Amino acid sequence: MPPHIPQDIYDEVVSHLWGDDDALQACSLTCRAFLPSCQRFLFSNIVLFPPTRNFKKFPNGHHLQQLLKASPHLCRYVHYLEVIDCYIENEWLSHDRTLIFCLPLLCSLKGLAIRYRAPVRGGNWEGIAQGGLLGALLDIMQLPSLIYLSFQSLPLVMVNHCPNLKHLIICCLTTDSVMGYSSMHDDSAKSVYLDTLKVQFLDSHEPMSSNSMSPTWFSDTINNTALNVTKLKKLHAYADGNLGTHHDMWMLLKLCAGSLEELVFRPAMWIDEAEASSMDPIEWSILTNLKIFSTFIKVFLDEGDAFPWFISMLRKQSVSGSSIEEYVVQVNYDLCGSDVDLSCWKEVIDLISSRNRFPRLRKLHILIHCCNRNKEEIVAELEQFFVELTATRQEVDCQVRLVDEPSSDFDEFPPDITYTGLSFLDF
Repeated sequence: MPPHIPQDIYDEVVSHLWGDDDALQACSLTCRAFLPSCQRFLFSNIVLFPPTRNFKKFPNGHHLQQLLKASPHLCRYVHYLEVIDCYIENEWLSHDRTLIFCLPLLCSLKGLAIRYRAPVRGGNWEGIAQGGLLGALLDIMQLPSLIYLSFQSLPLVMVNHCPNLKHLIICCLTTDSVMGYSSMHDDSAKSVYLDTLKVQFLDSHEPMSSNSMSPTWFSDTINNTALNVTKLKKLHAYADGNLGTHHDMWMLLKLCAGSLEELVFRPAMWIDEAEASSMDPIEWSILTNLKIFSTFIKVFLDEGDAFPWFISMLRKQSVSGSSIEEYVVQVNYDLCGSDVDLSCWKEVIDLISSRNRFPRLRKLHILIHCCNRNKEEIVAELEQFFVELTATRQEVDCQVRLVDEPSSDFDEFPPDITYTGLSFLDF
């Protein structure tokens, strides 16, 4: 091998192996010059599991502590850290000391994901605060490099301590986890302007909290933090339960209506046909800058589902010429048995086919998830509905296809492609 090859060349070669840990490990042993580049990728994303017998083959905080003590230069390679304590096993974060040692060393951290458990499921934030881990978390959030947070059952007011935050994911946030932490409030905190937000709106009857929730409790909670969504560009939102969760969604949409460019929205699961048009509070026409829209619909055989809501939403979106350029619609027919009614698609196509309603549309993808043994025939029949659309709107990339897994387009949005963290949907 030539004696003098710039390190940039080695870095470029190794960059093509990211995500393949076996290849990176093998490459790191071939030549000393490859070692730093391989280590950057091997240790850029770290996921810590509970230190219990069921996870003894997976890395935990003790392993990370030993690694950083033995090889302190690896600290600067860690860009994303994910900590998991949300399984049925005994809670461990409140009495852990390894993270208190490790967190201050991660000087280049870009993203932090904490999968914790709700208080009613054994969460112990008082123990975390008293044990010192809370202080270590708040300190590391001050890093200029930290722009990505993913929270599960954590106090939302913690974001006040992350001034450079741009990407936020919130899952299973409860009223229990946003109350009673006055020590974390910082009235002098500057506004934190988000670019991307992913949030799960809980049904007001969801038993995740010991406190009652108002229809707009999440919006009210955001107003009590330094978060500012008026410049939000990308939003993933999940509404559970009934149509009441759409009130919270509406409050959030009004704040970012002028800036939002991409929206992934899963509507409430249980919506009566009468509710779809008369009780949904969202006025979709105010999203004047929206370019990409994705939605997920689960269809039931005999009970109310979200398809009437979808048609009603299309009518509202296209009142005065929609700005939408891309549409992705996922439909789950698993619970329909052998009786799949596709007649409702006719109105959908009539609405989308209109150039007056959707003048900028360039992409329409319909993703079907169905366990029916006749699923290929269902897709073929559905494709026939779109013949007219493809004939009149030739500029539109129109596709209908089967997908093996529902929600395949509802993934996390990390700030770079090298982050391979676990989505909360995996739990």
